[in-house]
Amino acid sequence: MSLLQKLKQLISSSTSDIDSMPANALLIDVRNANEHATGTIENSLLIPLPKLKDTAATESKLNDKTRPIVVYCASGVRSFKAKRQLQALGYSKVYNGGGINQVRGLLQK
Repeated sequence: MSLLQKLKQLISSSTSDIDSMPANALLIDVRNANEHATGTIENSLLIPLPKLKDTAATESKLNDKTRPIVVYCASGVRSFKAKRQLQALGYSKVYNGGGINQVRGLLQK
């Protein structure tokens, strides 16, 4: 494993803030479209991190501010930022799933 892969794994494991997938959670992939095209999680919604700043567009896609939302990216860094942005918009149950592989692991539990 390269140093970069080890660093990504360390960042990913330290940024997730959930141990199991909340019931009825909406999965939001905050990676970019090119990353999303390489693999995704079924039934997740793609909203790249920069697009979350468009409040009207975000709120039109995420109309229930009390539904659990799990955000994920490649390593957990962008999902950490996405969680903070969604909380600032009033979403009350936002969880940082970390990297895509961590979320896949949560779904298998």
